[in-house]
Amino acid sequence: MPRRRWAGNRPFTLATSYFALLYAVPALVERHAGWAAGAIGTGQLVALLAGSALAPAFAAVAARLDARALPAALIAAGGSAVAVAALAQSAPLLLGVLTLAVFASSSAQATLVRFATAPAPGPQRPMAMGLFNLCFQPGGAFGPSLVVLLEIG
Repeated sequence: MPRRRWAGNRPFTLATSYFALLYAVPALVERHAGWAAGAIGTGQLVALLAGSALAPAFAAVAARLDARALPAALIAAGGSAVAVAALAQSAPLLLGVLTLAVFASSSAQATLVRFATAPAPGPQRPMAMGLFNLCFQPGGAFGPSLVVLLEIG
């Protein structure tokens, strides 16, 4: 059942990469572009709002996408955000990858939940949804930890 695997561990991966970029991008913008803290915070706020605004629009069309294309598109978006962030040196590009990362992570949580809850009988769907979200939440802890490990190493 590949759908269950897609629904279970991919949001965790996308959440981890998003939270890693959430903590890494401000330092990268300061290092490469020399922006002040206020400018970085404002840029980060705009990036997060834009990515968050795109997620519901994607969720609205996600039901029409192929079951395999949906997770592949989200993984491609999240993976490309991390890859570009590793190479980028321009502040707008770094903030753009943060937009892409929050979009991929939020969209994954909003759309892949249907794959996680579909096999569950009706009365057990709320619990299935809770377990799905429980798989998503550790990304908030692992992402910043990963950034710290990369900075130390």
